[in-house]
Amino acid sequence: MRFADFEHIQDKQDTSSYGLQLRGTYCFLIGENQQALDYFKQAMLAKNKLTKRKKQYLNDVLGYFYKLALMVHANQHDVDHFSIALQQVEFEESDRKSNNDFHYIGQGIVKPILSLSTGEKYNINIEYNSVDDEIDFFAHQLSYFNYLLAQVWCNQSVDHALAKLALKYHANFNQLAYPLFAQICRQIAASISHEKPEPLPEIETESKLIDVTTLIETKSQWDLALDKLIALNPNTEKNPAPAKATTVKPVRLIWQFENSYEHRLTAREQKFNKSGWSKGRVVSLKRLKEEAELFDYLSDSDNKICRVIDAYQSWGYYSKLEYTLQGLPALEAAVGIDNLYHCDDLSQVIEIIKREPELSAILTLSNLEA
Repeated sequence: MRFADFEHIQDKQDTSSYGLQLRGTYCFLIGENQQALDYFKQAMLAKNKLTKRKKQYLNDVLGYFYKLALMVHANQHDVDHFSIALQQVEFEESDRKSNNDFHYIGQGIVKPILSLSTGEKYNINIEYNSVDDEIDFFAHQLSYFNYLLAQVWCNQSVDHALAKLALKYHANFNQLAYPLFAQICRQIAASISHEKPEPLPEIETESKLIDVTTLIETKSQWDLALDKLIALNPNTEKNPAPAKATTVKPVRLIWQFENSYEHRLTAREQKFNKSGWSKGRVVSLKRLKEEAELFDYLSDSDNKICRVIDAYQSWGYYSKLEYTLQGLPALEAAVGIDNLYHCDDLSQVIEIIKREPELSAILTLSNLEA
């Protein structure tokens, strides 16, 4: 809880996955959510250098905060991050070698994600959806912590029984010497009771901890549907500002679609000259995955596609880390973008449209005769 001490002792040159996750968690807790996601993304890449997986994930308590940060970003900016959070749980569950004491906590966050993404009420029986305290006392506390936070984030609960429960677990976390979780439990109790948290003890007065209960805005199903429609075309704004005079950037990125079994996308950088856009050159997926911030001309839709680039370890004696952009994730990320072209024809603009499947029945003459 002494954030000033963390700022003083943290090694900013530490590029280990654990060090980057610590900084990501710290940024989340002080309200710098985008910076937190950037650190967690770097932590994922660092972890992949040690334990190479096609479906990489962050777990344990720091991985839990990563999922919370994804949920906040999905609620505030981009609903696609709900899917990324769910993928993190799925990837962890698919790893049979994972020996994680907090595996149950990852599963417990699925229903809050679904509740926030659909507008449905969060409703579980926590007694049957938590770790038994006699088996793992700390994991039991975290199960209830997740439950209480979901009651505020998803339901905006005003049930005073939940406020009393939050204070109970505030005391439990203090007893375990986990003041961070204890203070958030106190925030939850205050939010439910519509009261201001009690003054902090002197040792905690320098804390920069944001009120975690305020990070999520409960939305109606209509607003969620609108967010999803906007996500299909990330270039659309909810409240468009008056048109401003714009200048064409001298460099841009286009995506080329290969209509094959893999449905593969490749990236090409083009420069604008007197004759128009040049043929350009192919940009490696590795650079776009690991160094996207160096391409200052990328649009929001470009960055969205870069985030779904997949990294995996190839097989064989000379195995190496391979990067792919194909299949359903690539197609969904490319829905509605205006810089998609056919792989064999740079003059042929393509638009990908997402639609729900339809079932139709056709009545033929042979049916009538039968």
